[in-house]
Amino acid sequence: MKHINFSFLFIVLLFVGCGGSFLLQEKGEPMQQPQEATADITLDKALSLVQACEEAYGKVEDYTAVLYKEERLKSSALRPKETIFVKYRKPNQIYMKWVEEPNKGMELIYPVRDQKLVVEPGGLLDVITPKMYLNPKDNLAMVHNRHPVTEAHLGFLVDRYIADFKSAKEKGEVKVLLSEGVQLGEESVDQIEVFLLGEGYYCARSVITFHQETHLPVSVEFYDEKNLLFERYRYTQFQANVGLTDLDFNEENSEYDF
Repeated sequence: MKHINFSFLFIVLLFVGCGGSFLLQEKGEPMQQPQEATADITLDKALSLVQACEEAYGKVEDYTAVLYKEERLKSSALRPKETIFVKYRKPNQIYMKWVEEPNKGMELIYPVRDQKLVVEPGGLLDVITPKMYLNPKDNLAMVHNRHPVTEAHLGFLVDRYIADFKSAKEKGEVKVLLSEGVQLGEESVDQIEVFLLGEGYYCARSVITFHQETHLPVSVEFYDEKNLLFERYRYTQFQANVGLTDLDFNEENSEYDF
């Protein structure tokens, strides 16, 4: 029988649950806000992009994608970028497999067994550490994560971003920079840089890019009041409404290694 300390040790070291956009800034620097002259017209254009995104995601029932994730925990440095294959189905079913280091081979499904998540460490750790069933907000589940798995999907990012944007616009506490038709790899995107001037928002500045055809986010970055990047997410190979079934979120799926 494996001693519980081994499970704790390896999960602490390797459970890093759920990339980059045009701005690769990580160190805090003074934020350069847009000039007032073009504020109104730019804000209206930005709002139309946000509303198009909200409408587009409302039509998404499920998706598969490769997620690149980077997060900063408290005052630590930005953690290494993770590469994760994701399956998601509304209202909140998720499968994740880490396809590159760190944590290559790790798998996760939520929900299973009374709203818990199941984690399979993968790789050589299978010999030492068995799969584990955890509550999403357990300390082990939250190690090296800013969010529980229940928030590890595109819809949460969309809702978070839109809620702050609309609230700040109503209060007159937002300024934006807009770049349209920019090439990001092989994709044509529109980019909005948002400065939130009041208190109580999730971030002080954000940078989000929208795919010009789907209107869905390609990448999202969040910066704090010191202009430090604390979250960066990028989605590639995104496919919506692929018809995911219960088997895709079942640990007994023969294609998985649970």
